[in-house]
This record gives sequence, structure tokens and C-alpha cells, in this order.
Amino acid sequence: MFLLAAGLIRIGLVQGIRGAFWGGLVLLTLQILSRTFEYNTGLILKSFVLILCGLGVIAAGLWFERYLSSSSSSLSRQNKE
Repeated sequence: MFLLAAGLIRIGLVQGIRGAFWGGLVLLTLQILSRTFEYNTGLILKSFVLILCGLGVIAAGLWFERYLSSSSSSLSRQNKE
């Protein structure tokens, strides 16, 4: 599942496909969360991992959308020239 998630994220980054990037990010987050809940850990650790996953998804999403908009604006500038 990790390889599928990494592959989808890579395809999303290279080709600029939002669905592939977000699908890979969701799979990666689910993989991390399922591993956390699978083991007998304390509630503090589980909540910490949940918060870190949420912040990581938000940060990655903001970066990707900025990256996608900057790459599309540079392509439109090249097409005008």
C-alpha cells in the first residue's frame, strides 16, 4: 500500500493530476493511522499521530496547490511567448 501511495503521489506531482496526488496522500495517511491503531499504544501517542497526520496533509496540500498553480502559470507564460 505504501508503494501504491508513493506512486500515486509521484504521478500527481509529475503530471499535475490532483486526483492522483490526493489519492496517494489519503492512502499514505490511512496506512500510518492503521499501523498506529493496530498496536497497543497509549491514547496520547494515538492523538499525537492523528494531529501530525492532519497537519502533514494540510501542509502537503497547500504546497501542492501552490506548486500546481505556479507551474501552470509558468506554462501559460511560455505559451504566450
